[in-house]
Parts: sequence; C-alpha cells; structure tokens
Amino acid sequence: MIVVDASVAVKWSVDETGREDALRLLDAGRDLVAPDTIFAELTNVFRKKVRFGQATREQADRTIAGVAATLSRAVSAADLWPEALELSLTLNHSAYDCFYLATALGGGILVSADDKFSRKCRDTGFGAFVSNLAEFPVGPAGTDDAAEAPASLLQEVQRLALLIQTTFDALGRAAARPVEHGRFRFVPSSAFAPAFDSPAYRKLIEILRQLPADQLGYLLALGWLGRPYHDVDQWPTLLANAKEMAVAGFNHHQSYFMAQMSEVGRGLEKLRSAVRAVAPEAKR
Repeated sequence: MIVVDASVAVKWSVDETGREDALRLLDAGRDLVAPDTIFAELTNVFRKKVRFGQATREQADRTIAGVAATLSRAVSAADLWPEALELSLTLNHSAYDCFYLATALGGGILVSADDKFSRKCRDTGFGAFVSNLAEFPVGPAGTDDAAEAPASLLQEVQRLALLIQTTFDALGRAAARPVEHGRFRFVPSSAFAPAFDSPAYRKLIEILRQLPADQLGYLLALGWLGRPYHDVDQWPTLLANAKEMAVAGFNHHQSYFMAQMSEVGRGLEKLRSAVRAVAPEAKR
C-alpha cells in the first residue's frame, strides 16, 4: 500500500521542485491511498497558492477533483485519529502529517516530499514506514516493497479465522477424554474433521489461494508477528522471509498458511502499536 500526502499530490498539477518524481509515481499505475484529511489540506494549500499567484482557481479545482478520482481509497479520519494523536504527541509534530503516517502503519509506506517530516520519522523509529519522494523507487504496479493488504481483506481474514478457531475449540471440548484419572485430556485428530470442512475454513482457503504473492506474504508475516515470541522490531525480517515463502504459492504450504491466520489480528495490533512502543524513547 502506497500512501501519498498533500506535498506529493499538489505536484501533479503545480510546477514545483519534485514534480517529475510525483508524476512518475502517478503514471506508474500504483494503487494510491490517503487519509480523507488530504482534501482539507489541499484546499488550504491552494488557498495560499491562489492568493499569492502561484496557481489558478482552475488548477485548484482540477487538482483536488483529480486526487479524489485517482485515490483507490480515502481512509476516514474517524478511524485514524487515535493513532494520529499518539504519533503527533510522540513526534511533537503536526497532526495533519501524522494522519498520513497512521495510514501507513496499517501495512504500507508513506511517500512524501516533506523532507523534514521524513527525517523526523527516521530519527524516531518510523523510517520503515516513510520514504522521501525523490528516493522512492518507481516501477510498474506490483514491484514495490510495500505489501498490498486492503483493510477489507484484513477484516475478512480475521473474521473467518475467528470462526474457524471457535469451531476448533468447541470440537476439542466436546471430544476431550480424560487420561490417567483426568490429569491430561486427549483429543483425537479425527474430532476436528468437521472444522476442516466448515464454510469458514473453505472460504478462507478460497481467499488465500487467489491472493498475489505480496498480499499472501504480508498476511503470513502478520501471523508470525502475532506469535508471542516475535516482536515488532523483527517485522522487516519477518516480512522479507514471508514474501519469499509466498512466492512458491499457497498450494505448496496450504496447511501451514492456514494455521498462521489465527494470529493475523494480534500481529496487526503489534504493528500498529509500534507508535506506543517507541513513544517513551522518542520523547526523551
């Protein structure tokens, strides 16, 4: 997921430093995402540019309408403000910029022409989520390092995984047999057969089988991160290893991939809580 901010979007119609890089990003055919606060910020940017003769009203209208049509998704600020507020306090920086960073924390990278903000993110432990526009490698769609994982996909995977786990737990309780006077409980593997044939299990298989390698790898990395023995500092390595494993395809490791999906929610929460993990250090 590539998140763009107003400093990039304004260059799509205004001739200023970095415009060629911004246009290359636009022309690459990538899915671009932004918080819906981008429209308020662009409106304010063009208010100043029109006032000082740096842009026309027509440019302002064309740019803002074009951004609305170009973005594959505008994330609601109502869903982002808790993380944006925490980031703003942690970085001691404008909340407007932090809405973009909060969007990227969901599993993407923020591409910005704001050098000051990019440096501050790198200095406070958020460098993995931000790239300067001039340094971001622009290639065909699907070649970037940021894994595509739409919120709708994450929500559906977590929903199905919870249903599956609930079924497994119920079957386990029903089939448990005491061993050695009740000191241990034994559940035969055959007792779980109905769970493997449940609608939720079959639906999740169908979804994962159709995913491109980058999305499948991203979900696998989240599953690994959700395990108690992994922490968010390992995320770059986990993601790289998961994407490498996903290249072989879902069918090669179907049971293994399925087993990791129950931890995707915990992994996502760890990733999003990175802001709180670095907050004490950043505030020193």
